[in-house]
Amino acid sequence: MAFGVGKKMMRRRRKGRSKINGVFHDDVLVEILQRAPSESVARCKAVCKRWRDLISTRFFFDRFCGHHQLSGEEECVATRCSTRVHLFLFHPHFERQFSLDFLPFYESVITSKFVMGYCEGLLLCDPDAKYQLFYHIVNPITKTWVGLPAAPGFGADLDVVVGLAYYPDPPRPRFKIVRILPPREPRPASEFEVGTFCSETGKWIRRMVTSPKPITWTDFMFMPPPLFYQGYLHWMDSQMQAILYDVENDKIPFILDPPAGAAVPTEELFCFGLCGGRLYVAELHYATLRIWELKHQRQGRPEWSMQRQVHLQEESSIRHGRDWLPVISTSRLPLLAIHPLDINVVYIRIQDEVISCNLRTQTLKSFCKVPPCNCTMSITLPPWPTSIPQIQNS
Repeated sequence: MAFGVGKKMMRRRRKGRSKINGVFHDDVLVEILQRAPSESVARCKAVCKRWRDLISTRFFFDRFCGHHQLSGEEECVATRCSTRVHLFLFHPHFERQFSLDFLPFYESVITSKFVMGYCEGLLLCDPDAKYQLFYHIVNPITKTWVGLPAAPGFGADLDVVVGLAYYPDPPRPRFKIVRILPPREPRPASEFEVGTFCSETGKWIRRMVTSPKPITWTDFMFMPPPLFYQGYLHWMDSQMQAILYDVENDKIPFILDPPAGAAVPTEELFCFGLCGGRLYVAELHYATLRIWELKHQRQGRPEWSMQRQVHLQEESSIRHGRDWLPVISTSRLPLLAIHPLDINVVYIRIQDEVISCNLRTQTLKSFCKVPPCNCTMSITLPPWPTSIPQIQNS
């Protein structure tokens, strides 16, 4: 923006930029910029077109990830507890950068649920978890956010179920919010009122959506936010039933039964998440750990596929840290998360302790401590921050 800047000043700026470009060759720029934190690299894209194009190349991406020892898609696990979001499983590169205290409503939040959704490093936040009228799209690395137009009030004193989808499609990334109003009655229903917001239009749209069979949405109120995967928002209820919402076509084409072989579950005994670009659900039933992958077909119905079934009490399964097994074998313990990069690692909560269960190294060990929590989220953090898409003026 050149607003309020005179022609003389603009000439000086252009002259300064040309001097910078004349001094630093591409190889020198790469050597310098690859050492910077991801949020600084993102800001450097605004210096000039040459810097932006250089930072956007695959060559720079590989050099940056190699220098910071990143896999190319690092992640953290967040537990939602009391009035704050507690974080663990952080890559050191992001540990000092991730925060939410810059949000204007952060200190006044009295609910445990102001992070309503997440996708590709962006968070969907609302200071009022009850009515959810004023959403914010937040980047916790660059500490930037944008407020959305007020969502249409449903006129009912009910919680809503919401999800965030992000599309990185160049040259114009976009996002979409899906906001479902559960029926007033607690009984199952097949028709729901849905509000959607798209950054391309900058408007909320209300519509009625039907499902293949009745759904009891109250089962979703205290579950983790949905995952956006293969074009669908995936919700799971407390009985491991999965609901798939087609974001582009605004419909619910599939409701999947629990995976074959699953025990009678509650929301505390299983977790689901993305790992290595695939969607998994893991269940801990006493000392038996089961992991399934949800496989999307090119055509037809997605299907669950068993990937792991391990009896932790067997010596061939766990060789180190067996002191934890008596508690695991006799208690109904919550699974907190699947490691976002290694399907062989899951996290179990025993009171205020997080226990890492590594099937490859056959090890149980204490990982960290967390306060009592009511939700766990696995948040993808790209090597450098996701830009918040521009919202079209309505």
